Amino acid sequence: MNFNDIYWHDSYLEEITFGTSLHSDERVFKIKVSCPDGMNLVIIFEGYYSVNINLNGWYSGKDTIVEANEEVVKVVNNNKEYEIKKYTFITCSGRFEVIANGFQVITEN
Repeated sequence: MNFNDIYWHDSYLEEITFGTSLHSDERVFKIKVSCPDGMNLVIIFEGYYSVNINLNGWYSGKDTIVEANEEVVKVVNNNKEYEIKKYTFITCSGRFEVIANGFQVITEN
């Protein structure tokens, strides 16, 4: 599934969790969203490098995703240049960004 093909607009951000995987030391960042078409998705960013969250806690009501996109960014580590992906989410209460190798989508009903 292509990240930018998911219909993000007006989806509800239900949950954000992060930690390590149950089966390894790999770090996992996960969001749950409910889409306007009734689909419930779990998006898992495995082996993320960075997460930047700036959401206002005072926002009342369900946090709606206004826009989300994926872009390739270049980073330099130990004088080597790498291309990785940056996922940006803009919501009614703020924004968050995830830099990771990729993502996986799980559909819940």
